[in-house]
Amino acid sequence: MLILSLILTISIVFVGCSSGSSPDDSLTMENFTKAYTDAGAELKEEKPLFSMIEAKDGVMVYLNNSPVKLYEYASASEIESVKKENELIKDWPSRGKFLLETSKQEAIDIFNKVE
Repeated sequence: MLILSLILTISIVFVGCSSGSSPDDSLTMENFTKAYTDAGAELKEEKPLFSMIEAKDGVMVYLNNSPVKLYEYASASEIESVKKENELIKDWPSRGKFLLETSKQEAIDIFNKVE
């Protein structure tokens, strides 16, 4: 009985102390902008109105003359919180702390493939 409780305690400690990070946690705005420019998108100096959806930063690129807007938040949980409050953005794709605004499937595919 003592050995079983010791194994259970050690298992709980390892699970509790393991990092809950995902591969998306290491993504940066540079990763995304590079992926889009490598795909032929043009990076614009103009910024989307990122503060209107409570993002901390935003970048706009044009892929085949269509705007693609990337928004950066402090965390993935912040995106989920903002999505619950804002019906307009609830279906926009997100990865880690980044949110994508586009109507083009090609742009969504690029967003999902960024490493």
